Amino acid sequence: MGTVENLAGMNNSQKGKIGETMALAWLQKHGYAILFTNWRSRHLEIDVIATKGDEIVFVEVKTRYSQNWGAPWEAVNAKKRRLILSAADVFMRSGYCSLEPRFDILSILVSGGEADVVHIPNAFYPERN
Repeated sequence: MGTVENLAGMNNSQKGKIGETMALAWLQKHGYAILFTNWRSRHLEIDVIATKGDEIVFVEVKTRYSQNWGAPWEAVNAKKRRLILSAADVFMRSGYCSLEPRFDILSILVSGGEADVVHIPNAFYPERN
């Protein structure tokens, strides 16, 4: 994706902002219209809510600065998926949007001054009852 400034001396919040900025730029470059960032309802949060075509896309952004704990996308475990699905359910029930929902992950690995973005569309699905 390109080079990243020197991370030395940055705290995790500052590093997270870099990841968010890269994610938004990547999504816009690939034709997504950003509706919300860091959308919240009580304790629930969705990193990015965007549209593309006839879908509303709920995007979880994971940024890592090493692979010591695995690839960034691996951090989206079952608990995190349930929280995202719950937040999306609240959002959809608000009546704001009637598009078909999709759940994606943007996995960003920053290493050696370079950023590598892996997009996982349809990364997970809501359970059907």
